[in-house]
Amino acid sequence: MSTTLQSNLVTSQNIWLHLLPQQKILVSLTGPHGTDIIGCVLDCMAKNDCEIEDFMLSRLHHNVTFGVLITLKSDNANLFRDLAEAAKKWDGNLTFNVHNQQDILPKSLEDAPYKNRIKYTATVLNQNGLTPKFLDEWTKLLLQEKISVEKMQKLSEGKLICADYKLSVPSETDLERLRQELFQLSINHRTDVALQPFNVFRKHKRLVVFDMDSTLIQQEVIDEIARMAGVVNEVAAITEAAMNGEIDFQESLRRRVSLLKGTSVDVLQSIKKKLIFTEGAHLLCKALKKVGFKLAVISGGFIPLANYVKNELGLDYAFANQVRYFKFNLFSIT
Repeated sequence: MSTTLQSNLVTSQNIWLHLLPQQKILVSLTGPHGTDIIGCVLDCMAKNDCEIEDFMLSRLHHNVTFGVLITLKSDNANLFRDLAEAAKKWDGNLTFNVHNQQDILPKSLEDAPYKNRIKYTATVLNQNGLTPKFLDEWTKLLLQEKISVEKMQKLSEGKLICADYKLSVPSETDLERLRQELFQLSINHRTDVALQPFNVFRKHKRLVVFDMDSTLIQQEVIDEIARMAGVVNEVAAITEAAMNGEIDFQESLRRRVSLLKGTSVDVLQSIKKKLIFTEGAHLLCKALKKVGFKLAVISGGFIPLANYVKNELGLDYAFANQVRYFKFNLFSIT
């Protein structure tokens, strides 16, 4: 049985005729007043004889929906009257979902109310913005596959570039075929769609390590130092030899740095001002931090510049070659 009350309706006596002690009821209040919505619902619960089993809150700007699963302890009908009056006071819409005694309720409101379902998460990303056309076709695909959306969350700041979906997928779904359809959808809209199981193992992957040169930034810092030192062609030749497998990384680094010996330390400060961050680097790092990842940057260059990139992007760690100075000149590395 489901009963809905608008904020200006009070019919608590009629509702109570259908209820018994130990009855479970899902109370949902939606309104524009944020934390006040939470406070008024919990105030009503505190004044009346009921037990809170679970609760959830969702917010979009100033509008919130607060849901509380309760168990009644007595035949006091004042709870419904108080809730209806509170909803009216805060311009809210109040809904009661009364569950039958024989209903088997999920242990948590997070659990899907369906049998034979598997939880997945899907992350969708387009650096130019998620278009209504893509979102429409994406949703139609979910409906076609009988996949339920349990939660949607915007991950990007400002423009709608990245969003996360928590999905309830029928256990009989052909995942290989589904991934092929998602791949085609991605191609059609030039939008990334990443699907992965929503389980405890997903949360273990919490470290992302980025290369710095020509990845987070668009330059190679050693080449930039060499350009200012007047030895860019010599350094480029050594780099090419290393890329061709003629010398290993350690030897190529030693040779390149030897050409930079005596370069003023002020060069590093000048290069900081010229670094160009790759488009989307700031947004990507913010989105990853928002969902709990630790982030690191590594570079075959030098730690002062790696630390600068770390601080600019809000990363946690930076690893690169240490620089030794002698009388304000770039001397060698460690």
